[in-house]
Amino acid sequence: MLGDRDQSVPTFASRRVLDSLARTGVSTHAVVSFRNANHFLRDADRGPQPPVWNAMMSWLQSVGVVRGP
Repeated sequence: MLGDRDQSVPTFASRRVLDSLARTGVSTHAVVSFRNANHFLRDADRGPQPPVWNAMMSWLQSVGVVRGP
């Protein structure tokens, strides 16, 4: 999970490393960028948190770590 306005760790650099995993055959990861989110995955302008945990739970369910509701 990346914030596209992260000023601590450049999102483009993180995405490049994570995307390289896909080229090695690792398929149990997903890269999700949250628009206007900062390093803490909070809205960079207003402060509230985007739907980070909803995205996390959906991914955990899709890879079979957690069962659906």
